[in-house]
Amino acid sequence: MKEGYVLKADAAKYLTPEPITYEAMKRKSEKAAQTALKDAKASILNAAGIGKVEAYCINTVLAELKRKGLTPEKEGYKRISRETARMVIRDRKGIWTRYYTDKEGLKDWLLWKLGLKKETVFDRMKRMGMTGDVLQDMELLTGGKKR
Repeated sequence: MKEGYVLKADAAKYLTPEPITYEAMKRKSEKAAQTALKDAKASILNAAGIGKVEAYCINTVLAELKRKGLTPEKEGYKRISRETARMVIRDRKGIWTRYYTDKEGLKDWLLWKLGLKKETVFDRMKRMGMTGDVLQDMELLTGGKKR
């Protein structure tokens, strides 16, 4: 069979429209509404200069605020919101780099910088490359120099 050739019986199946029923109309209108909402959100974000990286940062912080139980009326919520906006603008290049290399690291860094996540000693050790072995860690801290 040649490529691009469609049998007439198969073509008729694809050309017949879906029967007009209430369910079909409802599906089409819901899909159109979802598409319109998605397009509106995208145009608003694009007009404001907010891309997917900035949206990821904002959504990460909002999810953590919600998890902690902070509401928009509280002063802590307002302070963190303002600081998030400043940080996303100020550290744009670093945030972009972290987003494309290590999303989970970006999330942890954002929450740590905003004071929403306290770094434990073990997290700090892991970040510094320490293993828990005294000799190896001392060599790491001294830069490989022996006394």
